[in-house]
Amino acid sequence: MPNIETSLKAHRMVHTGQPGSRLASALAAVVVDAASSAAEKATEPVLVSVVIPTYQHRQMVQEALSRVLAQETTLEYEVIVVDDGSTDGTDRVMERLIRETTGRLRYLRLGRNLGRAAARNVGVSVARGKIIAFTDSDCLPMAGWIEAGWQGFNDRAIGVVQGPTRPHPGQPRPFFNHFIEIKQFDGTFSTCNIFYRRDAIVAVDGFDPAIEYWEDLDLGWRVRRAGWQATFVPEAEVLHQVLPLTLSGWLRWPLHFSSMPAKTSVYPEYRRYLFLGFWVHWFHLLFDLALLGLLLGLLVKRRFLGLSLPYLVAFPFQHGLGGRWPPVKVALHLAWDALSCAVLAINSLRYRSLVL
Repeated sequence: MPNIETSLKAHRMVHTGQPGSRLASALAAVVVDAASSAAEKATEPVLVSVVIPTYQHRQMVQEALSRVLAQETTLEYEVIVVDDGSTDGTDRVMERLIRETTGRLRYLRLGRNLGRAAARNVGVSVARGKIIAFTDSDCLPMAGWIEAGWQGFNDRAIGVVQGPTRPHPGQPRPFFNHFIEIKQFDGTFSTCNIFYRRDAIVAVDGFDPAIEYWEDLDLGWRVRRAGWQATFVPEAEVLHQVLPLTLSGWLRWPLHFSSMPAKTSVYPEYRRYLFLGFWVHWFHLLFDLALLGLLLGLLVKRRFLGLSLPYLVAFPFQHGLGGRWPPVKVALHLAWDALSCAVLAINSLRYRSLVL
């Protein structure tokens, strides 16, 4: 679970502009540092460093690199893959790619799985670029991604540039799936598609490994509180692969909402990106109204059941009930919505910050 005390200490740090304890100690976890001879001998300055953490994504990291290494740009850039202790043969794949590429690629492997924040800190520690771009191994940046992200830093005050992320349009969507979709600046600073000035990251000592699931939001808001501005560049687009989930994995997914009240507890300014300041999504509001209507209809007067109508009308459009076994899909989605509501309510009490 997120560590609130650690987060509160993080944004009260004294910013010196030099690498602090997290970034300075990050390289201690590296057991393999593979760079092609061309990269080691490079003399041209690197303007952009792309950092990609990966864990057990042997196939997908190849697909991600095929996009990142083929960017349409005249900018000098490097690509740093940090393997967070994978045991699926990612190291063999990366060693082959190092041999086959022209010197942009660098591969670092950690001795054990330390989490995404620690892996990204390793990448930041070795990056040479003035701008550091983050994406993930299950993402596919478009050809003009780096160029568009770079152009977003058209003002010295801008420290963060976010781009849109959408599900891969050519991939099937099984009933149990996961992907990230970001259409506008949403306050999450999601590292599937984000660019930072290196100075901005160093000033706040990088990602906080003590925070799980929202280390990207934590970094972004610490950078904003340090005085840097953020902007959104629609042209810096990334596709997110549609990932199949097991039934149990899909049903457990609402547990990720447990961090939402923690986020608003530490960073109240994030509320402006919630629906009406309190709801994760407008559909959550409809579910809460339906639940309230059901309780009042049973306990007070039946006419309160009408509060459930907006949820019932929106339900098939929001979840999609086409194909086989519609009744089963209804039951599963009702369970998913109910669990989401319960997780948010419980953690709102835990962190004393209401998010529904």
